[in-house]
Amino acid sequence: MIMTLKDRSERESTIDQVINRLRAKLVQIPGINVFLQNPPTISVGGTSSRSQYQVSLQGADTTELYKYAAIMEERCVRCPD
Repeated sequence: MIMTLKDRSERESTIDQVINRLRAKLVQIPGINVFLQNPPTISVGGTSSRSQYQVSLQGADTTELYKYAAIMEERCVRCPD
């Protein structure tokens, strides 16, 4: 789930203060794991993920990108855990 806060001029708390309040309340709910984070305004290289590994392919030729993405995906499926 992605949440967006009200504009800073419309609230008294910082993002980190809101996260700390939510974290304190959410930890009391049995059976759920919640990972609250305040991502940087500008993302440099890739996307946020809780995965052990993350791969990004870049290139000017989309045909070639799709070809190698399929090859990498097939090889990753065969990888042992």
